[in-house]
Amino acid sequence: MSKTFALIIFICLFVFMQSVLYAQAGNVVLPIIFYSEETGLGLGATDIVFFKNTEDKYHSNVNSIVFGTTKKQFLFAARPEIYLDENYIIDGFILYSDFTKKFYGVGNKTVFNDEEDYINNAYGFGVGFNRKFLENVKFGIQYNLQDLHIRDEKNGGLLENYDTDGLVSGFGFKASLDTRDNNIYPQKGCKLDVSWVLFNNQFSSNFNYSETVIDFRNYIEIKKDVLFAYQIYSRLLNGEPPVQMLSTFGGANHMRGFYSGRYVDKIVMILQPEIKIKATDIFQIALFSGIGNVYNDFESVNLKQIKISSGVGLRIQLNKNPKINLRTDFAASSESTGFYLTILEAF
Repeated sequence: MSKTFALIIFICLFVFMQSVLYAQAGNVVLPIIFYSEETGLGLGATDIVFFKNTEDKYHSNVNSIVFGTTKKQFLFAARPEIYLDENYIIDGFILYSDFTKKFYGVGNKTVFNDEEDYINNAYGFGVGFNRKFLENVKFGIQYNLQDLHIRDEKNGGLLENYDTDGLVSGFGFKASLDTRDNNIYPQKGCKLDVSWVLFNNQFSSNFNYSETVIDFRNYIEIKKDVLFAYQIYSRLLNGEPPVQMLSTFGGANHMRGFYSGRYVDKIVMILQPEIKIKATDIFQIALFSGIGNVYNDFESVNLKQIKISSGVGLRIQLNKNPKINLRTDFAASSESTGFYLTILEAF
């Protein structure tokens, strides 16, 4: 735990030093307070630091969240995206989690009443180095490392049937096509990210599998003050990953209205359309939906067996340049509802 806090302090100092060196810099913080039977009272904050030189197109940014609970649970996660100059970008993630999650089994036909609580203990990082080769095209390499453990596993429960503890370590490649006008709040253009990572015992991983992610986002201005956007997202695993690393959806970004991790399997495929309508200079109304499912392999993919969620949200502008919103979303699915309060858009 002490190493984790040392890492957090290092990141904060690095971000501070970077932000004071750039011509345009800022910081937006949102406090978080929540309560549940599993966690007790939780307090924390979500934060985005952004900075860039005047002539740069995109903002460097670090999006992070940190909170703790009265039941001694803790979560810290940060996703930096640093533009060293117009040609080189560093990105990645840093994670420490000691937090309650729910497991329902693997597959898209699991039963909601089979809910099983466990404490997910994970820490690690990922780093990617990208170089721009054409005006809107980047190629790069990446490395991911996480140490995974679970606690409070129920005797005779669902999790006893799956591998859960060990190290995942892998190298891979990624490519990106990005024509967006802005990387924090885009209003036109598109972005396609494709990545592949091999987790293998040759890299000291206890699990052998590969991960392929395809993420396409498109932003279209229908008319003045009306923005239509959609995301096509797929994550495909091949091999034998630990259960915590299986593909999933739900939560604040993917298929809002489902509990995060409600369905897990080796493949996830989703489509998310969203319309944002400007009401005033500060407020926007958002209407959104999510369509998708998880599958074990390509043979089991059946587009007739899909799950749907939908919702409505309010956007409140917190920063004008770059545009950063307070995002409040209420969404419902066939079996649950969700209310989300955060910074930045779902995609």
